[in-house]
Formats: sequence, structure tokens, C-alpha cells
Amino acid sequence: TQNLSGDSIYLSLSNFRSQLDMAKAVGAQQVVLRGKDKALEVVAKSKEQEGEMTGAIEIIEGSWEGEIGFNIQYLIEPLGIGKDEYTVELMLQPDSPCSIKFNEDPSFLYVVMPMKI
Repeated sequence: TQNLSGDSIYLSLSNFRSQLDMAKAVGAQQVVLRGKDKALEVVAKSKEQEGEMTGAIEIIEGSWEGEIGFNIQYLIEPLGIGKDEYTVELMLQPDSPCSIKFNEDPSFLYVVMPMKI
């Protein structure tokens, strides 16, 4: 089921960043975020290697069910600005701009467009 309301979910920045770093390490150019229950799966898709790598991050607050794809570089770059102890707020909306915020730094706002998967 797609949640089109664009609810926010909150994640540990260090956990999210480490999952994206692992995805990049296997050569993934794109990543799919899949919301399920109280977890966000990070699925790395690589052109060089068959199959995919999946990791999961516990959602601290909120919930989102659906699937959305991104260019991995566009997620890694803004997350590099935050500190490990930060909490990331993601507002995921298929086919619309998605926002990334840090709870601990209200001046930070990053907007990224999803990719077709």
C-alpha cells in the first residue's frame, strides 16, 4: 500500500548513514527505501553485481509504508553535514520532492527528488 500523505518518519542519522555507506560500498548507484512496520529497509541495487543488498533501520517515531527510489549520492551528501547523534526527519512522497531535516538543527532543510524504480 502506498502512503501518499507524506508522513514524516524519524531515524538515527548514524544508522541511516551507515546503511547508505554499505550500499555505496557494493557499487550501488541507486537505493530503494521500503517502509514496513517500524522499520525502513534500505535496498541497494547495483548494475555490476547480481541481486541486491538489504539492510534495515529502526524507525524511532512515525510510520510510512511504501517504496521509493533515490540516486544514492543525493542522499549521502546532505547526511554528511549532520552529527552522528542527530535524528533525521524524512518526509517521503512518491513522485514528489522529499525533504530531509535534522531535529537538532532547525535551519537545515534538504529536498531531493525520487527516481522511478
